Amino acid sequence: MNVNFKKIARYFLCMLIGLFLISYGIISMSTGKVVKETLTDDEIISRAKDLGMVEMRDIYIDEENLDKENED
Repeated sequence: MNVNFKKIARYFLCMLIGLFLISYGIISMSTGKVVKETLTDDEIISRAKDLGMVEMRDIYIDEENLDKENED
């Protein structure tokens, strides 16, 4: 009786990897339900301003005011 142990080892390795992936998928499906908070546009803009971002229209208005002050 000729038994090829390398072939059997590969079979068991593939079977273990498959079982691991199936069990990981089942576990992640049952515990992976995270509810994401939805933000409104106003909340996003206010958070961005808190971090120091400015809108283009604010920069444009400031440049116009500087030009008017320089003419005076």
